[in-house]
Amino acid sequence: MKVREVVEETERVSFEAVHVGLMAHRVCRGASDWRSTLGTTFGIFLNLIKYNIGAIARRSCVAGVLTVHSPDQANNPMVMVGDFFWIVVSHRNPYTGCVGPDMWVSTMTRGEFPGFARMMAFFKPPMEHFAGLAYSFGQHYRASKIQFQSDGPWTPAVLDGDPVAAGKLLQVEHAPAAWNVVAEKPLPTELPTEYYDVPQLSAPAEHWLAEHPAPEGTHVLAPAAAPKQVNVWGWALGAAVAGAVAVAVYFKH
Repeated sequence: MKVREVVEETERVSFEAVHVGLMAHRVCRGASDWRSTLGTTFGIFLNLIKYNIGAIARRSCVAGVLTVHSPDQANNPMVMVGDFFWIVVSHRNPYTGCVGPDMWVSTMTRGEFPGFARMMAFFKPPMEHFAGLAYSFGQHYRASKIQFQSDGPWTPAVLDGDPVAAGKLLQVEHAPAAWNVVAEKPLPTELPTEYYDVPQLSAPAEHWLAEHPAPEGTHVLAPAAAPKQVNVWGWALGAAVAGAVAVAVYFKH
């Protein structure tokens, strides 16, 4: 994928994924921010908690305009205006998580944020991203090019794990000739079973899957069972400790 900051005329290349969103940006930044003090793991999880809590109050969302150009209707782009918690552009199929020839963009707006507990479960190893984003994100589009224009002066982004303070207008274009896939064909259409242990479907994801069922023959996950009863007081204590830590260092960065 070719990644271009339109105003600044800066170009980069991304192979795994491009993420747009303050949470993704700050989580990756957390590793370097805390490396010399409490360690990279602390920084990552601190920002993961902090910015997922912030999504509830819009604090972690990026307002802007997302324009998606479909490979089938390049001259009739789809335009979305809103507060985006997370935008992911990658070659992973949203149903299966398998890397393929198409570029996909998946979006989660503030209104589609499934709640703190559900999003924290997303990051349980090996991370739900690898199972396919159709089970947690609200919308998915096959695209040849996307543009995101932030309402603010910059765009918080992540390119293949590296946090980038991108410009106001960020463009990602499908570039299939930029790399060679050396894996034997046909490419995998299903991952090992352990990658598909995901929580219950979020409500926006369930709605999208109902309107966009997986193509025939495509591996797709069934909704998980309802969550088991949990120790409410244990969760409350854990949340209180995590909240105290987050509040104590909230204004550090």
